[in-house]
Amino acid sequence: MPYFLKTFKWCYLLNLVLAGLALGSNSDSTMTLSVNKTSLESSQTQNLLSGRNNHLYNPYICGGLSAIIPGSGQLYSKNAFPALSFFGAEVIMGIATYDRYIKYSMSLNRITPLQDSIASTTLDLNSFTELRMKLDYANFEAENDRVGFLHGLTWAGGCYYFNILNALDHSGYFYSTTPRDPATAGWLATVPFASLGQLYNGSLKKAGFLSMVQVSLGVMAVNYQILMHASEQRLATFADTTTLEHAFSQKYYTQWDNQRRQSFQKRNTFLWYSVLFYFYGIFDAIVDAHLHDINEKIKLEPDLSVSEGRAGLNLLVHY
Repeated sequence: MPYFLKTFKWCYLLNLVLAGLALGSNSDSTMTLSVNKTSLESSQTQNLLSGRNNHLYNPYICGGLSAIIPGSGQLYSKNAFPALSFFGAEVIMGIATYDRYIKYSMSLNRITPLQDSIASTTLDLNSFTELRMKLDYANFEAENDRVGFLHGLTWAGGCYYFNILNALDHSGYFYSTTPRDPATAGWLATVPFASLGQLYNGSLKKAGFLSMVQVSLGVMAVNYQILMHASEQRLATFADTTTLEHAFSQKYYTQWDNQRRQSFQKRNTFLWYSVLFYFYGIFDAIVDAHLHDINEKIKLEPDLSVSEGRAGLNLLVHY
């Protein structure tokens, strides 16, 4: 397993980069517009000028294919780059999550000998207490590895959900220039994790992306809060002079305090990121609702004056 995959944080970053590239990619990345002087379909021209694919793909096929193989729905709708991005993201997250599962399994294997030693050996009270403290720390490390495994599953599941919504969006079936109410979009977006404001606006790609990020970051913040609380409880037993653990506080205090500090830092980091994306989702829903029918308010139409031997574009703005 490469080192950058074992650090796992690089997988989160790479997953976000690939997902962001898939989110920002247009349905028609390159397009050539040829105008025939004798016949011109204004509706098709408007679709081309607005950057939308005027060919509708079956949304059930798009979503179903991407549900089976991530990225295949995008490939069906002739969007190769998002298809490769989602497939690559799921493969990378799958490898990293499996590596975390292996690490978690190894942590559980280290617990068994300690449990057997406590159960089968006659020990004096001090030896028994120290062995139990080693077991407690081994259990905490196993829980830490289990949390990492759950984080991998969360990101992989979120990317899978984003992949399906992205495929549905690329079908072109849900594209609409019907005006949206910014207030409604904003209030819907206040519901955490669901991205209802983006769904209301018909922005399925954004809805999938924001749901993936908000849920994953929220889960990470909660899990690190749980780990921090567990380490604080253990530190509290060291401070209690009436417990046997107090006698070993100098030996094990630093280990538990480092775990508390790391959990505290990670909890705050992912919590702030989660809050940031939450408010970004509200802002995006409101702005997107304002701009939802911009292609109807501002139009570029061809001006073919065959008699004068010239061609141009007319800009029409509706207030």
